[in-house]
Amino acid sequence: MLSIRYVSGVIAFILVFLILTLGCASASIEISVGSILDQVSPGQHVAYEINVTASNDSSAKDFAADIYGFGQSLDGSYVELKADQDKSPYSARAYLKLDSKDFRLEPGETKMLTLEGDIPSDVGDGGRYAIVSIRPPTPKASKGVSVSMGIIIPVILSIKDTEMAKTGEISEVELDAPILAEQQNLSLIFNNTGNIHYRAIAEADLKDKDGNVLTSASTKPSFSSIIPSNSLLIKLVLSPEKKLESGDYTIASEVSTEDGEILAKKEISFKIE
Repeated sequence: MLSIRYVSGVIAFILVFLILTLGCASASIEISVGSILDQVSPGQHVAYEINVTASNDSSAKDFAADIYGFGQSLDGSYVELKADQDKSPYSARAYLKLDSKDFRLEPGETKMLTLEGDIPSDVGDGGRYAIVSIRPPTPKASKGVSVSMGIIIPVILSIKDTEMAKTGEISEVELDAPILAEQQNLSLIFNNTGNIHYRAIAEADLKDKDGNVLTSASTKPSFSSIIPSNSLLIKLVLSPEKKLESGDYTIASEVSTEDGEILAKKEISFKIE
């Protein structure tokens, strides 16, 4: 017998219950899960229910549901990737399917979608990712990343009893112009080079030429988990107690996981004239 599992949780800004308002037609839908989070084994068959309910005061509407690759923009928001853009080795898109892709909802009606698939026996280590998107039908000629209004449901699967490699690198670091003596605005791009998602914390120390720390700054854990093979733009503001005098300075930055494991370090030097 097919085993249907209910899995829900909070990922980034996605809530357990989401409401989508479509245009001026006063049509709204409610989704029973905000995200699908699960630990799975190689070779396992998985199945998840997604209930889509139209509000009682809505008009009848057509919807399209589909499975996309899991992309991420530099601000941390999640992006649906079509098949020709989904190149990640950590994608689960290819082995998941929906039992219904096109459906119509009358006011107050509920449609149950089933997301299911077979985890490959040679799936490998870490996490596997996909996005279920529910939206009004889009033109068949559309190409590239889907941008029409809709609801996305992150699908985040961790492979049991495999290595979860939390690694990363700071690929870019720079001071935003103009470079001022009163305040330094640091921007860095951090890449998740591992095989599992995590939230990151960034810290930075402003030092004089003798290595004395003049001020420090840090972030809270990133709003979104960083998905493997994706990057996050992190900004830090350093405000020394006193205006910097003319001379050479260094900012040492580092990114770590929530539990304090340091993932990457990088320094940048600058001069105050």
